[in-house]
Amino acid sequence: MRPFRAADLDAAWLVHTATGSPQQDREIAALCEERRLFCINAGDGAHGSARIAAQARADDVVVGVTGDVGVDPRRAGRVRDAIAGQLREGRLPLRRRRPASVGRVDLIGGGPGPPTS
Repeated sequence: MRPFRAADLDAAWLVHTATGSPQQDREIAALCEERRLFCINAGDGAHGSARIAAQARADDVVVGVTGDVGVDPRRAGRVRDAIAGQLREGRLPLRRRRPASVGRVDLIGGGPGPPTS
């Protein structure tokens, strides 16, 4: 594995730092900020311009949890796990309110309107 180079960002639009060095992750995030690139900073989520949500799925519903101030991905993961547990146990209101059937639309009228010139 070779060290990071600023030229690594040349063709990027999204960068995910995970170097193992918080200092280097901050430097990469700062370079991304200068270049207006989205950056997920794995070392310190509060110093990146993008985040990955911790997700849980129940049937056709996806719940995403992310932090805002003082980003803590482990906490978001614990909240996700707690929600997922309640989903599995049926303790959250997930009943459908609308029928899942296919509907239909009838258009009645004289067409799209007068022609434009």
